[in-house]
Amino acid sequence: MSDNPVLQFPLTWEYRVFADAALTEQVRSSLVLLLNNYAAGAAVRGGNVSAGGKYQILIAQVLLPSREIMDRISADMAKIPGVRYVL
Repeated sequence: MSDNPVLQFPLTWEYRVFADAALTEQVRSSLVLLLNNYAAGAAVRGGNVSAGGKYQILIAQVLLPSREIMDRISADMAKIPGVRYVL
């Protein structure tokens, strides 16, 4: 059995990026640039803030052509300074 669920591509995926609240705007700008580099430009909107105010969730809805691109974007998002977690 595979660890990856069966997905039908192309598909629209909603990334949820947990960022340090103090770096929210820098992370948002970096996410927009990253998605534009993949020709998967998307609006990045703010989501919830953690109870302690330390983290901000940023949400990007993206049309993905393949699992490979999905995984590459996820890995690149995780490398952005200020990003703590990517779902």
